[in-house]
Amino acid sequence: MTSQSTEDQYHIIDDESGIYRFIPHREIKIFKSLGWKVVSNMEGSHHARHAVIMKKPDTEKKET
Repeated sequence: MTSQSTEDQYHIIDDESGIYRFIPHREIKIFKSLGWKVVSNMEGSHHARHAVIMKKPDTEKKET
């Protein structure tokens, strides 16, 4: 069974370029107000009916 909880850690991707999360359409405005940006609408995928992928602000890895 798939978890529908948005707090579920399986919905968060943390890699070298930042933190990404699947955001249900009904929550996009909330995350945008927190500075998150839509980075993929997942066009052409059945997942696009339910969510988008957003990136957390200020999470880009800086080169030193």
